[in-house]
Amino acid sequence: MFFEESILRRKIIPNIPLFCETRRSEKYKCIRLFDKNVIEIKTILEKLSISSEANAVTRNRAFQVSSATSNCTFLISLKVIAYYSSVLEPVATKLHGTSVNLRSVHTFVKTELLGILNKHR
Repeated sequence: MFFEESILRRKIIPNIPLFCETRRSEKYKCIRLFDKNVIEIKTILEKLSISSEANAVTRNRAFQVSSATSNCTFLISLKVIAYYSSVLEPVATKLHGTSVNLRSVHTFVKTELLGILNKHR
């Protein structure tokens, strides 16, 4: 959300897609892309937090977000959520299709998804 609030911030890191509140599959992609680019994002946040070109609000918010995302609990949670996002995305994609076959989605969830989740317990 921090980068979406400003066009100038958005230009700094263009490879992160806009977060979509209504499409679950897009949320999964955003989480995985954030995880993939977390080091680049952290570097940019740290630079913004001390930049003389950024206004005080941007510097403060960048520092807050950078600090919050430096926590070990956050980083481990991000890895777990990113992994399971990749597992859940096919279900969301099937449900967003133009011709949804609930029987095939149910079969996929019952055989594939539950198998993966049970294996990780």
